Amino acid sequence: MSQYVALTCSALARPIYSIAATVPSAISVQMLDQGLHRVSESLRERLQNHIDSVKPDELDAILLVYGICGTSTLDLIARDTPLVISRVHDCIGLYLGSNKRYLKEFNALPGTYWYSVDYMERKGGRTQIERFRVMFLCRPVTETRAPKRCHAELDSVSVVDGNK
Repeated sequence: MSQYVALTCSALARPIYSIAATVPSAISVQMLDQGLHRVSESLRERLQNHIDSVKPDELDAILLVYGICGTSTLDLIARDTPLVISRVHDCIGLYLGSNKRYLKEFNALPGTYWYSVDYMERKGGRTQIERFRVMFLCRPVTETRAPKRCHAELDSVSVVDGNK
């Protein structure tokens, strides 16, 4: 049986664990904090440390389940084990299945903020889901302005299912 380690962002927890549980190979999943991508050097250092910790002939490959993530994955080196990396810009391309699909959605809806349930659930304190709900609670400023304001905010929300 093939042996792999998947190094991935916690924002991808559900799909990665699902894949690891259903493939015929043994995949050990190692999650890194989703906030690390904000500082490319920090994420790159953490990833390189994980890669360096793999002993020669221990695994068939290291699966780097990241995109470029702000240059964080550029120049990573696996000395003794093949390193497999996705050809996408960031995790949204992974969710949608390709750069082509990502660019199609991006061009159709420029300026879109993308959130996965994993991303929102894994934030500290009040969850991102709660924050998202609060953003769209309608608190009337005046009775005449409130309905228009609510509809304008809610009309700007779209849900894209990455599985379609």
